[in-house]
Amino acid sequence: MAQYSYLPGTDILTGWSSPSGFAVTRAFEPHRDLLTAVSNRYNDATVSAFDYINDALARRTARIDHRGAGVPPAITNAFGYNLRSELTSAALGTNAYAYAFDPIGNRLTADEPEFSAAYSANSLNQYTRVSDSVSSVEFAPEFDADGNQTLLKTATGIWHVTYNAENRPVVFSNDTTMVEMAYDYMGRRFYYRETVGGTVSRYERYLYRNYLQIAAFSLMNSRTNELTNASVLLHTLVWDPTEPVATRPLCLQTVNDQQQTNGYYYSFDQVKNVTELFDGVGQIVATYDYAPFGAVFPISDQAVNVFTFSSEVSDCVLGLNYYNYRHLNSQDGRWINGDPIEEKGSQQLIQKKVLNVSQYLFVSNDGMSTFDALGLTEKPNSREGRVRCTHKCQLQTEGCDMVSILTSVPKECCEEHEYTHLADIMLEGDWCSYDKNGCCVGAGEYANSASY
Repeated sequence: MAQYSYLPGTDILTGWSSPSGFAVTRAFEPHRDLLTAVSNRYNDATVSAFDYINDALARRTARIDHRGAGVPPAITNAFGYNLRSELTSAALGTNAYAYAFDPIGNRLTADEPEFSAAYSANSLNQYTRVSDSVSSVEFAPEFDADGNQTLLKTATGIWHVTYNAENRPVVFSNDTTMVEMAYDYMGRRFYYRETVGGTVSRYERYLYRNYLQIAAFSLMNSRTNELTNASVLLHTLVWDPTEPVATRPLCLQTVNDQQQTNGYYYSFDQVKNVTELFDGVGQIVATYDYAPFGAVFPISDQAVNVFTFSSEVSDCVLGLNYYNYRHLNSQDGRWINGDPIEEKGSQQLIQKKVLNVSQYLFVSNDGMSTFDALGLTEKPNSREGRVRCTHKCQLQTEGCDMVSILTSVPKECCEEHEYTHLADIMLEGDWCSYDKNGCCVGAGEYANSASY
């Protein structure tokens, strides 16, 4: 049975350990529940560790990775943001990434190691043109009347997409491959069938507990590669019970063709991304790195594992990440269809003074400090989103437009002044919750600000 430890007087998880010898410890800032370090150990030997640096607005500005036997020399990763806290630059080891966005959050440009593109968007915040300067190819996405993207380009190619009446994708197809899906009454994908060249190559069904997948079955005979009437168990999962909705898988048990089982354990970074997969004796059998918006780079992958970015299902056939309610296209860094609650989601964001209101936006364009729950609600990099402050604060950047008109002070200088003032307030005082702009909204008491 796993044992959990918490920060004294709080419900903030500081670590857990299992009878098998695996243990995780977590360290936090003294005045905020923001992670500063995570260490993964097996039999008291460190197998991987991560250090984090956060700025005054709770944005992750650096991550230092230590991985492998004996924990080799560190790899430093750095992140930069604009005044709306959108990720605009990332240095992940030797790879550099850069992004620019319009005031609504639509991409203007993206520069990645193997992808460099300019984007154009219409009045509905749908991309109408993606010009890739690396391949010198221009792609024109297509959408239906409900705002669902029916022609999309991912890392694996161009796909035609058909949606059902609930705006969920049910068929992806191109010249050689067709992928079919079906959903139950709760909107959970329970069926996945891949056909290549007219022959079914993969046919799976899934079991869930609430929205957590707990088992996968194949309806294919692995030896003959033919359909069968019997369901063959592929894997089972155990999830972290401390977070019942937006949680992390703890253990994976796979079943091979000879019905032999193998057990694996997961480790994670601060926003639920799976970083390593360990076998039963503490050896790393798979390691994962990620581009800023979810592209998965398995450094090694000797085990069957599809739970990677945000601890969600990564589809290597489609090049998408499945979040129960929506699919994320990591190449464009956004959802392939709009928010299920449509304009109400944008209205809620406007009421909370969040400037980015596109229904296709993924975690306000900041996958380094934020993750998403089920494709519906973004979460901060700390579970509760608590900081310390002496009193309520206000971020008055809305008035900077008028300041720039009435005075000689540029708008950018006015906004920078307000952010600096906010940073000074946030670094001292009592616990409180804070809104998207980092402003205190409940000084003097513990409060939960899990969603923005």
